[in-house]
Amino acid sequence: MSAISVMMASVINHITFTGGSAMNKKYLRRIIVPLACVALCMAACNTQQPAEQKGTSSSFTFMGKIRYVERTNLYMVSGQNPPDEFIVENPDPKLLGDLAKSGNAVKIKGHTTIDADQLFIEEIDGKQYPGKEGSK
Repeated sequence: MSAISVMMASVINHITFTGGSAMNKKYLRRIIVPLACVALCMAACNTQQPAEQKGTSSSFTFMGKIRYVERTNLYMVSGQNPPDEFIVENPDPKLLGDLAKSGNAVKIKGHTTIDADQLFIEEIDGKQYPGKEGSK
């Protein structure tokens, strides 16, 4: 980044002190072409992203307690290991409601989205989780 700043300062300094009339094509090529190449390389490096980050994450298992947040009508999972909170994206109100009322920690297998706070539950305590209809 500092090399670009030095080149730009050199061009501005030359234009300012020579009135712009002494600038020739060779001098412009020596400054602007490398500057354009560096800027192009930096832009190309910044836009490349690995393909793995574009969609879903792999499944993981953790212990957590399920709770119901009435004002938002959402089911949340408060993870104990890892200590994190997730919004359940495929809620089964009957099953999750019973677990929320019990207050017991359960073993949950699921995966998150890119936002990492939205959880899609796959299993609870080793049993297949039905989820809501149309959640798959």
